[in-house]
Amino acid sequence: MDRLPTPNYRLVDLTKYHLTVGDRKALPIAAVRGCPYECAFCPSIYRSKVPHYRDPEDVALDIECIVNMGYSAVRILDDLFISNEPWLEELCRILRSRFRIWYRCCARVDTLKESVVQLLVESGCREVLVGAESGSDVMLRAMRKGQSAIEVKQAIRRCKDAGIKVIAYFLVGFPGETWETLRETFELIRESSPDELHLHTPVPYPGTDLYNNPQRYGITWMSPNFNDYSLNIRMDQRWILTHPTSDNTQEMYSWIVAKLSREGFKCSTDQSFTTGTTL
Repeated sequence: MDRLPTPNYRLVDLTKYHLTVGDRKALPIAAVRGCPYECAFCPSIYRSKVPHYRDPEDVALDIECIVNMGYSAVRILDDLFISNEPWLEELCRILRSRFRIWYRCCARVDTLKESVVQLLVESGCREVLVGAESGSDVMLRAMRKGQSAIEVKQAIRRCKDAGIKVIAYFLVGFPGETWETLRETFELIRESSPDELHLHTPVPYPGTDLYNNPQRYGITWMSPNFNDYSLNIRMDQRWILTHPTSDNTQEMYSWIVAKLSREGFKCSTDQSFTTGTTL
């Protein structure tokens, strides 16, 4: 990856892009490729199973370019930005000593230890995206997430306590979802109160375990029309796939939206939710 040149952002009309971190304009960068995990629904499964890390000095060149263009924030797009702690320590040292930028990154909840969260804060991290997915250990095992509900709660709390905005993603209606598991998800969201959350329904993207091994999840039908396979929320899963609990997905989704609204979570136009106050 270090052989790739720094992107020439001036070839793009940046006025068409409106990324931010907090109230600062931002541009995206990538520092890591690959993921060894096997989440059943994740379209990143087609990437290398072995993570490849750019040299921190090479990442710094991209950031320097962005700063020289007048930006003061970056969005780090990598799924596994925090998985290699020695590499992360070196990059955070560079960020802390050379730049005064804010950044957003993605993280697995089981990597957000207190020491790691402190590294992030000191180097300018203001927002973290986490794949929480569910408040039910039963569903997390079904999704092959390799994490527990308690780890989700602990990670959200550590970040919020440190002043980092938490943006959490959840799946509603994964095969096997019941009203009991959905209530567990609602309780986890209510108790941990992420600053922003996104609720989605699962889509069996080609290459995922949902797509390759549908019988493992009780899936009896999947749409042959890939135009249906959208990242946009599809409450009625019957347009995409059929499994023993798929008929309940729309009702479940509507129920948890209503419950969250009554708890003070506000629904925005892109179907994400925010708490009444954000960091």
